[in-house]
Amino acid sequence: MDQKFNYTLKIKDKITYINIIGIIDEDNNLEEIGERVGTGTVLLNLSNVERINSCGVRDWVNWLTKIESKGAKVVLLECSPAIVAQINLVSNFISKSLIQSFYAPYYCANCDKEKVLLIESSTMKNVETPSAPISRCDDCDGVMEFDDMEESYFAFLQNSNLGPLPEGLPEGWEEMLNVESTLTSDKKVKTRERTIRSKNSQPSLMSSLPGSLPSSSLPSLPSSSLPSLPGTRDSKSGTFSSLPSFPSQDHAMGQKNGSGKENSSSTQGKQQTLLLGMVSLLFLVVIIILVVVLFKLM
Repeated sequence: MDQKFNYTLKIKDKITYINIIGIIDEDNNLEEIGERVGTGTVLLNLSNVERINSCGVRDWVNWLTKIESKGAKVVLLECSPAIVAQINLVSNFISKSLIQSFYAPYYCANCDKEKVLLIESSTMKNVETPSAPISRCDDCDGVMEFDDMEESYFAFLQNSNLGPLPEGLPEGWEEMLNVESTLTSDKKVKTRERTIRSKNSQPSLMSSLPGSLPSSSLPSLPSSSLPSLPGTRDSKSGTFSSLPSFPSQDHAMGQKNGSGKENSSSTQGKQQTLLLGMVSLLFLVVIIILVVVLFKLM
């Protein structure tokens, strides 16, 4: 179950530490956070953001622009895949912020498990064609597959402000960003590497796009509900036709010799029914033509 918007905010030695948790949608407290943020460095941890919709994107962009105009220097830490998706979609999503690190999704086909690996953005800075680092499964120690398209997922690295943490951070600053387990949806603190739900229960990245719906909410039609057209198959050519065809004399003789009297009588009955239908149709057309001619003569 998705968690509603939540956050933690601590200020020490003119450095603001913020954790944003859950879903960023129209029911957010970004304005409240903005009122408490002043000038100076803002360390913003986004590892617990599960999803963000179109309303959340709008509020986020306005909020980030507002706090930066007040003199805040925002550093984004541990951006979740949901945040990375929006950075790739919305050109001004991070404004002037610095991206220090982000998570990349991986999948182990042997164990049917997913994991996200924390990557420091500075290691991929100025890389012409970024590729996913190797990640091994915690259970089988096998090499995991990157669970997205590398070219599109790492596209933001070309146009974003990347770099390390600012200098002069006090000792123990990481503890200021720790989140109580009761605030996170999976009841544990995210660290450098974390395991998320199994592939069968985890929504895809597209569900994080604005206005998208989960696949389970879309009705599907069973294949048996779609009508099929009757068809015949030519025994020599092997081709199918959606319209019935009259068998040739040789073909009819082959059916008679191979199938017996019962199949022959059945074939003749079908031919008679079809001929009767065609005669009836022609008769109806002739009557309509006569009526039209008589009407014009009158």
